[in-house]
Amino acid sequence: MNTLRDFFVPTGRLRRRYFLISILASHVLYLAAKTLVGRTTQTWPSAISLVAAGIILVALVVHVSAFANRLHDIGVPAWPLVLIPMPVLMAFAMGTGPAGLALSAAAYICVLIQCGLTGGVAGANTYGPNPRG
Repeated sequence: MNTLRDFFVPTGRLRRRYFLISILASHVLYLAAKTLVGRTTQTWPSAISLVAAGIILVALVVHVSAFANRLHDIGVPAWPLVLIPMPVLMAFAMGTGPAGLALSAAAYICVLIQCGLTGGVAGANTYGPNPRG
């Protein structure tokens, strides 16, 4: 991880340590935004709500970029990440309730475990040079 840009651009590769730091940072940002929204008594869109929405957007970009870069380090394309929220969307569309949320949570946890425990490809791969150097 060389620059702040690496947090926001889903290209290249990312070591496990920086992946875990990025995921933790995005969760902290999300919780900070949720706390901001919880403290407001005004109706939408208050200034606090708009700031919280911006913080959540930044957290989402950091989160997706970390997963994409980590999957690249493992040697896997990142496009399947778009499939993780699909069960939630389908559950809402079909009115099946929390089943889609549970399925998405399970998929997220599986990808998180794979990204957190699997070592990167030794040497360069199609996504760039080894981040270890």
